[in-house]
Amino acid sequence: MSLPRFDEEAYRRKLEAETGNDLPAPGTPLTISLNEVQTERITWLWPGRLAQGKVALLEGDPGVGKSTLTLDLAARITMGRTFPDDAPGVSGNVVLMTAEDDLADTVKPRIVAAGGDSAKVHVLLSVYDGQSEPAMPVFPQDLLALQRTIEAHAAIFVVIDPFVAFLDDQVNSWSDHGVRRALAPFARLASETKACILLIRHLRKTAGGPALYRGGGSIAFIATVRTGLLVANDPDDADHRILAVPKNNLGPPTASLRFHLESAPIIGGDAARIIWDGASDYRPDSLVGDAPSVEDRDQLEDLTALLKDLVPCKADEGLKAVRHAGYSDPHALQKAKTQLGIKSVKVGGREEGAHWEWVYKSKSSHSSYSSNDAPEDSREQTTLPRIKEYDLGLEECTAYSSKDAENAAKAEEYEECHSDKPRESKSDPLGPADAGPPSDRFAGPLSPDEFEAWTERVSILLADGFSESEAEDAAWAEVSERRAADPETYYGGGP
Repeated sequence: MSLPRFDEEAYRRKLEAETGNDLPAPGTPLTISLNEVQTERITWLWPGRLAQGKVALLEGDPGVGKSTLTLDLAARITMGRTFPDDAPGVSGNVVLMTAEDDLADTVKPRIVAAGGDSAKVHVLLSVYDGQSEPAMPVFPQDLLALQRTIEAHAAIFVVIDPFVAFLDDQVNSWSDHGVRRALAPFARLASETKACILLIRHLRKTAGGPALYRGGGSIAFIATVRTGLLVANDPDDADHRILAVPKNNLGPPTASLRFHLESAPIIGGDAARIIWDGASDYRPDSLVGDAPSVEDRDQLEDLTALLKDLVPCKADEGLKAVRHAGYSDPHALQKAKTQLGIKSVKVGGREEGAHWEWVYKSKSSHSSYSSNDAPEDSREQTTLPRIKEYDLGLEECTAYSSKDAENAAKAEEYEECHSDKPRESKSDPLGPADAGPPSDRFAGPLSPDEFEAWTERVSILLADGFSESEAEDAAWAEVSERRAADPETYYGGGP
């Protein structure tokens, strides 16, 4: 919800009536009670990404397709077509300001190639100052000219590409104070016109760090806008791009989308256009790190080829094969599994012989493994997370084939966690519920065999998607169980 416009003129007349003066005295405060404010819902242009009446920011390195993407969105809006994630479209006019692309050979051809109505795209070229030749708009001085343009065409979408090209050179783009003062009028303009104003900005050349801090200039750019978008190369495919949402102050996190560019024939030549390829699992921060080397990409390609030959298989056998082939990085293994759609499932529950398997998420696997003939219940269930002491709830649990099976599993897990009996299964990846920090579990350093077992177990759990701390805790817990089962070996007759 947002605040409606504050009618300063009406309030001023109210003060004049109360004070009997033509103007309020210097320092007279203007206040309003929230009881007088009518609440409003957020009106989305593109749900989760672009809101009407708000300022948004699109960032990316040069050459990744930022301008082409904004023209794709503009074309959709001129026709009222659905957005790339199938969200309902909104029809309206567009105002465009561009300092980099030629209107005749780039901008209009791309609008046409994207299927847009070029008659609904209005370009703000220059502004008359009444004394000299028209000049390129400069902000914030020429904000009134932009407002008049938006109102004259009833525009609902405004693109300024790139924003710093139109920013007054007296504004220090690295100054938090200066940037906030320059952007504040844009927030008011968006609120008054109910248009979505999208600013385009390049990223810094230095790679690494969170996505929110990668934009060129002050952090105030991303801090001031309500939603921030990021375009970056797809780490898995140099020909594809990812559109992510590193910031959304107006709603829940939004999924990333994948796309690529292609050349489309139009009258008089051809032009670049966007082809959307669905959702992506990549999060914003993972897209702005150091670019993978050619060697890393080649290794990932070889590793995925190996997994295609192995899966489905037992997880421990798959891991041994991967290590035997010379791949020791668990993060690379996890990335390859994600790329191929491979998941880990536990087969056998808590029975003797229970184990983990690597299988494809899709049921249309081109190979088979003997245990895949087991009932769907046993193949799909994974071990439930441990319950903290005196906590009756489960933080998360895997869906079972029936509600009864799920409730029974919860009851069994709770009973084991709150009884004095040791766990019967030593394959629980999260370990016993009462396992404290490593120093509290057992005394003495790890033997070479223990260390090898611990390292292998950590690698398996990391590849299965557990966090580093969860994997290490689980591996320590298993070593603790082995020592507790044979105290004479480890403690010399007892602790």
